[in-house]
Amino acid sequence: EDITERKQIETELSAAHDLAEQTTRLKDRLIAILAHDLRAPVAAVVTLLEPLRAGTEGVDEAMRAELIEAASNRLRGLGAMIQDLLDAARVQVGNFTVSKAKLRVEDVLLRALELKPIAEAKGVRLINELGPELVLQADPKYFPQVIQNLVSNAIKFCRRGDSITIYAPKERRDSIAVKDTGVGIPPRMMPHLFRYDVVTTSLGTERERGIGLGLPLSQDIMRAHGGQLRVESQEGQGTTFYV
Repeated sequence: EDITERKQIETELSAAHDLAEQTTRLKDRLIAILAHDLRAPVAAVVTLLEPLRAGTEGVDEAMRAELIEAASNRLRGLGAMIQDLLDAARVQVGNFTVSKAKLRVEDVLLRALELKPIAEAKGVRLINELGPELVLQADPKYFPQVIQNLVSNAIKFCRRGDSITIYAPKERRDSIAVKDTGVGIPPRMMPHLFRYDVVTTSLGTERERGIGLGLPLSQDIMRAHGGQLRVESQEGQGTTFYV
């Protein structure tokens, strides 16, 4: 008896079952992020602004400006988290496409270099070695988001005195690299970095928090472009992501 068709059906059922389980795990993780991870930055903003609301004595103009700036930074980080959540949800329901346009290096780096004050406040150097002649075809919204995600992640895991360099590798002319001299990635985490359903996020070197969606989302953005993210890391010595 020819059982080819039956085996094909069994294979498809097994794949559908695995996909359903993965989707359920992702849904549970997104709910957990909404319930827990987003509460911390909101609470931090409320705490920062409380002295202003209460009219606390001793809050001079300099301190007032500092509190407002700190709260603004927290809100920007919260906005980025929410955007990652929305984009991850779009990917999962298949409502995610990229449209390619001609981008210059300044278009690519604009969002990433907005993070330079955050890096400098932590004592981390952010170095751009991409020449102004660089031009590529990529989505003007999502491709810069990939570079921004990688730089933000690097800042999180760099120590005071470390550096982050954005450059075009001579041996990989079709790539952009983001290299840091930070703490590196534990080998046990390397196989799971680009999975939504596995929690790989951890506290940064100054206990910064994240929701762990930036890397899998960035990988999906690159796959939609017909490319990929690759990573090399040595624990304690740093990490390089190739876009």
